[in-house]
Amino acid sequence: MESFTLGTPVGRFFPFLVLSALSASGLACSGDTSGPPDGEETGFSGRDGQYTVSVFESGARGRVYYTVYLPPGWTPEGSRTYPLIFFLHGQSGDEHRFSDNVPVSELNQWINQGLAPPFVLVAPRGADEIGTVQWFYPENVTLLTSEAANEFRAFCLRTFRAGGSPHRISVQGQSRGASGAIFFALNHWDKFASAVANAFVSDYVLDDYRAAAAQNRDQVIESGILLRMTIGTEDSYVTEKGRIGSSALHEHLDTLGIPHEYEVLPGVTHGFWSLWHYQRPDDLQTGLYEILFHARAWSGAG
Repeated sequence: MESFTLGTPVGRFFPFLVLSALSASGLACSGDTSGPPDGEETGFSGRDGQYTVSVFESGARGRVYYTVYLPPGWTPEGSRTYPLIFFLHGQSGDEHRFSDNVPVSELNQWINQGLAPPFVLVAPRGADEIGTVQWFYPENVTLLTSEAANEFRAFCLRTFRAGGSPHRISVQGQSRGASGAIFFALNHWDKFASAVANAFVSDYVLDDYRAAAAQNRDQVIESGILLRMTIGTEDSYVTEKGRIGSSALHEHLDTLGIPHEYEVLPGVTHGFWSLWHYQRPDDLQTGLYEILFHARAWSGAG
């Protein structure tokens, strides 16, 4: 359980973003357990190494807009399977939060240079009305944990050949998305290989999460799920509003003996750009470090 206090944030540059609005009728999951509807897979042809915006029909949520990143070399007709990351946005975000902050060229470069393994990342919108998202609401829990044919896990497996086993599925989120990532780690540890929580400041759930950690301690530890939390020293929720969620939960997990990483990022704000692009003392960008953190879990090396 280490807390880093050295390093400097990198400068900002404008991300390169590729989006394609695909037909909802062609790409939405029908819920038919006999197989994907026509176009569900072929609609993503030629989208490797790019961000694509589409829509999925969930049994629990109804229509869910999402952005998907498909790694270089992915093809609809291929046979290779990929690990899967669910990215959960914060209160004011939507399905574009990850792609607006992470240049797709950056992900492609890391994969093409062998710095990170190929993976699929899916960033769903957490609520129809922006600003109302809570990832621990029952409909979102079902969306992200159910193995049913008309929920997201099965859709990602048959459409993107991603996930399939909990040991190949990770969750990461920022702000309320960080709260969601922690919720899943402490309550659905058997569904994810790893969880990363960037800027957890939702103090109103702190008592519930402390209780869940205490109640589920043994199962969480035995599962081997990898958990990481980060918070910036310039996070306005901490400096201006006195939020203690990240530090307090870190101390509680330490007391319980639940393994996790906790990193304090000097000069970093609450925003996802600042969190993702921070340059660590080991010269790794935090975004790359966290992909490799998930990859440790996928490989069973954690």
